[in-house]
Amino acid sequence: MIKHDLLADIFASTSICEKVTSDEVYCQHLYAAVCFNSFTKRETWPLLSGTTWSIGMSFLLLHSQGIHPLAALGGFYSNYDFSGIKPLYYTVDDEEFRNMSKLDQEYYFRCQSCVHVGTITDEIANDLYSIDWIVAN
Repeated sequence: MIKHDLLADIFASTSICEKVTSDEVYCQHLYAAVCFNSFTKRETWPLLSGTTWSIGMSFLLLHSQGIHPLAALGGFYSNYDFSGIKPLYYTVDDEEFRNMSKLDQEYYFRCQSCVHVGTITDEIANDLYSIDWIVAN
């Protein structure tokens, strides 16, 4: 029986790897998508048998220790998990924004583009489809 591995297929995809290494928001969106979702390989047997792939506890444990499998791609792995931060849907007025440091302004903009863990954006769904994976849940 063939064991399908979404992460291995992501690593093998030149286009996804290029996006991960060049686009911090894409990187966070990919991380958010693979967490707490199930996927299936877009092939006959996995589809008929209901075989799915989901993130294992080892992946989450590695991340909790500051080690992230996607880090091997050179992405911005320290900023993937935006599930518990206040600024995700936090807004400030113009004066508050002007009074922020440059670093806080950049962080604010980055947070506005991020999604909660478990969210699958259309771009990520399309990219996973391009490597023959679909969302199973």
